[in-house]
Amino acid sequence: MPAFITIKKRTSGQYQQLTQQGFSLLELMIVLNLMLLLLMLGLPSLQEMVARQQAESYVRQLKQQLQYARVEAISSGSTVTFCPLKGNQCVNQWWQVPIQILRQTPGSGALAMLQQLDKPINSHWLYYNREQLQFRRDGSLNVLQNGTFIYCAKQYHWHYKLSISQAGRSQLHYVDTPCPQ
Repeated sequence: MPAFITIKKRTSGQYQQLTQQGFSLLELMIVLNLMLLLLMLGLPSLQEMVARQQAESYVRQLKQQLQYARVEAISSGSTVTFCPLKGNQCVNQWWQVPIQILRQTPGSGALAMLQQLDKPINSHWLYYNREQLQFRRDGSLNVLQNGTFIYCAKQYHWHYKLSISQAGRSQLHYVDTPCPQ
């Protein structure tokens, strides 16, 4: 309950009583401690929510980039490679190296970079069972390149799966279980 402070003020020969309302130091300390306790209880949930939003944003970008690579292969009539590129070589380090979309120039075989997707944030992990994906002129993948991307924030008990078919189409799923090993 707020404390009342009474002040007597003299105006033109009479005393006038003014009452001001306020909080005591003890009341303020109790409220601040309760707020701090609630914040400490909610912080892990808030961190997980942020991690989940970051993960969802990244896998949606990944899906969009896969769709872009497929459409580019169809529209240009050439092979489009989707891989984490280190130097001039595709490597199976999807979580450590930015992913690039490269179009093969017909005739010369030279690769031209079309777009790049940054690597996941440090506490997250991305896995695919191949070094690269290559979209053919009809939008399908080269033989046996279909599979599933796994995106995890290892400290939480959920992950995302982005499956890509041999036809080059992708499907995204949220999975409420820990990341597979």
